[in-house]
Amino acid sequence: MIESWRELVVREAKSWVGTPYHHRGRSKRAGVDCSTFVLEVFIQCGLVRPDISLPRYSHQWHLNLREERLLGVLRRYADEVGDPMPGDVAAFRFAHAFAHPAIIMDWPSIIHATVHGVEWADGKRLTWIIRRQPRPPAETRFYRYRGGVV
Repeated sequence: MIESWRELVVREAKSWVGTPYHHRGRSKRAGVDCSTFVLEVFIQCGLVRPDISLPRYSHQWHLNLREERLLGVLRRYADEVGDPMPGDVAAFRFAHAFAHPAIIMDWPSIIHATVHGVEWADGKRLTWIIRRQPRPPAETRFYRYRGGVV
């Protein structure tokens, strides 16, 4: 039986749980951040070319810039949808920009990378510490891979 791209993404994302955090890292052993985790899952599934690179970013660029860097990258490979399904990507807006992606297992169940490493979470209960205050994301959008190796 041939697995669908969704099954591949979900299985691969689960295999990264426990991977340590490393800003801009791209390896299960050395670590990943939230953006490189999602990118590496899709690369390992053969859905995105391995030579894809992300624009440079600091740990907290979303606190100071309003530029939608994450959405720009997502829109190259996926379309925004209203009905999240397993394998889709959730994008969370914290502060000024959408800055935190996660892979949906079965909404609201997600796998994402935080400073604690790659872990399971409830996407509806996600909070972020901004200026020492826990805050929920201001908005969540969902993106679906449009198919083909890009």
